[in-house]
Amino acid sequence: MGIRAREEYKEKIMKELTKLVVTITATFVFLLQFDILRITKIYFFDGIYLLIVASIINYLIFRNRTKNIAILIVTVFSMNFGFFVLFPVSYERSVSVELLTNLSNKTDLELSEDEIRDEIINITNTEAFTEKRIEEQLYTGYLEQTENGYKISNTIKNFISLKNLISTIFNTGS
Repeated sequence: MGIRAREEYKEKIMKELTKLVVTITATFVFLLQFDILRITKIYFFDGIYLLIVASIINYLIFRNRTKNIAILIVTVFSMNFGFFVLFPVSYERSVSVELLTNLSNKTDLELSEDEIRDEIINITNTEAFTEKRIEEQLYTGYLEQTENGYKISNTIKNFISLKNLISTIFNTGS
């Protein structure tokens, strides 16, 4: 394959990639608009499911027109997964972002450590924050609902072991 042929091939692949990025992203964002398509109240899980659906839809549309469709779908899926699923979930779940948002609404220019600590307690003690965390843990199976409340499931032990291993490997100190 000559240099010109390789350049034309690269250009074609980039055009296909760009087309798929735009169409899968548009399909995904479109699907997110319909609550009827959501199967949980947890954005992360619905995001993954709807991203898979958007990828399948686009695969079916482009499979006969694009030579490397599988590679392109995986690439676009990964890009969208990071930007449209992990990124929003990380921000939504971040106490730090909520803390900074709340503190930016305060008129005081200087806050004491106690005022900041109180604000963190206020954020994490809200009913909405607590309900979302409980719902997530029930969905993942780490909590089980009982007649009198909730109990920790056996699978949490594996999760905690993995968390401790990751904390040790990456020296996160938690």
